Amino acid sequence: MQKQVLFVLFLLLGFALGAQPKIELKSYATGFTRPVDIAHCGDSRLFIVEQRGYIWVLDSAGNRLPNPFLNIDPRVRSNGNEQGLLGLAFPPDYAQTGVFYVNYTRETDGATRLSRFSVKTDNPNEANPDSEEILFTQAQPFSNHNGGGVKFGPDGYLYTALGDGGSGGDPQNNGQGKNPCWEKCSA
Repeated sequence: MQKQVLFVLFLLLGFALGAQPKIELKSYATGFTRPVDIAHCGDSRLFIVEQRGYIWVLDSAGNRLPNPFLNIDPRVRSNGNEQGLLGLAFPPDYAQTGVFYVNYTRETDGATRLSRFSVKTDNPNEANPDSEEILFTQAQPFSNHNGGGVKFGPDGYLYTALGDGGSGGDPQNNGQGKNPCWEKCSA
């Protein structure tokens, strides 16, 4: 605690004296089409989610592996700016279970889908696209504001964002409503 307080005081003193922290961005990996999320499964790999329905693996050196980790492009509606494969989460016990979760917009009607997939038992860098277990499907009234984030909280629960229902000006007043969308929308 004492180290944290000293660090904060050091930062405040630096700002008071006019010092600005130097922030520099460096390219780590390139060659992705509409990347929307990045996740890790607890080891040295990174997983890059592309909106069109692909998840790619970056090895510890930042090299993209030649085959996608997951390709569900035919199932994903990604023609809208706020639709597509939007989120990825690995549970804390991924190394034991080999399952992970994605949020995507269903091709047939634009509904939000939360699904669980499994990694192939013979290749940790490829998932089995036929292992999909659909956890829920939620109708979306418009093609934008679909949310899509998927993360595990410190409580161990899986959380996903559905968005506010979309359209300009929030005509269904979902953004300010206290009730979740699924109480007002039909699946």
